[in-house]
Amino acid sequence: MNRKGEGSFGKLLWAVLVLGALYAAALVYPAYLAFWEMKEVVQIVLLEWRDTTKPRAVNRLKAEVKKRELPEYIYWEYCEFWTEREEKHLDCWWEVVLEAPGYEKRMEFTVHKYLDASESNVWDYEG
Repeated sequence: MNRKGEGSFGKLLWAVLVLGALYAAALVYPAYLAFWEMKEVVQIVLLEWRDTTKPRAVNRLKAEVKKRELPEYIYWEYCEFWTEREEKHLDCWWEVVLEAPGYEKRMEFTVHKYLDASESNVWDYEG
């Protein structure tokens, strides 16, 4: 038997699930896009530090964050420069609070890269 309206609840449920998934992706996407942008910024700044001085690298970090119009929750002041065993490190971190009706999630992001002792390669720090 094929009655009118049969299966419409299933279609409605499917539509709500798809729309919910799209909404969640739209909520999270900017945070992850900023993370990937910041990975590129850290790489550029480490190469600047290799070729010049630390103060010039800090200025480059400020300029890159401003130029790329990264979200306001990314502050260049939350980045730390240091050297360890002749390696130059740059570590940046920030938090994002994702909010939706009835939902709140805090996410922490960290980008930590270093320039090896030979000063030719930039690596992701995994320690």
